[in-house]
Amino acid sequence: WELYFHQPRDIKARDIYPPDYQAGWTPSGKEIPLINPLNGKSTEPDPKERFFVELGTGTRKFTVPALFQEDNLWEDLMTSGYQKLDVFITILRMLALGYGLDQNFFVKNTRQATHRLTATAANMKTYGKDATRLAGRQTDLNLVSVFGESNYPGHLVFSEKIGLNCIVRSHPSHLLIVAGEQLECLTGGAIKAPPQETLV
Repeated sequence: WELYFHQPRDIKARDIYPPDYQAGWTPSGKEIPLINPLNGKSTEPDPKERFFVELGTGTRKFTVPALFQEDNLWEDLMTSGYQKLDVFITILRMLALGYGLDQNFFVKNTRQATHRLTATAANMKTYGKDATRLAGRQTDLNLVSVFGESNYPGHLVFSEKIGLNCIVRSHPSHLLIVAGEQLECLTGGAIKAPPQETLV
């Protein structure tokens, strides 16, 4: 992914799919986080960039970027994405069994859902100053997010239990599972979608 994000802006611009930027490249400054709970003010747009890929049949016309057409890079990325999707399904089955439900209770309700493989990056030459907020405080809207290993630290998840942000790290061969707002609704708030942010 770093090879992709290091490309000049005009090359990445070929991969923009507005108006919602939920496929291909999302330039920095397009995503606006939640209102800051400390002062009630809106925060600045995030400087982070993203790249979204729909897994499965998908509903969007999408052209694989030229960079990924070399050396089976795209195939490798898709393999990684589908492995995370398998983990997602396993987590949902475990969750259903934990609630005393049929193991496919949650899974069957996601069959028509859109599943996205997402990469996030930021230009550290421009935004690399300590304490720079790369991704403002927000909760995930989806059901569950599955995070792979990060190349850099700085991902913070708010713990309601202790009232503090906790630095989280995904180690090699480990995945980080984060509940989204949909799961919070489905469980009547028993499982919370934690606020997250990313700082340098």
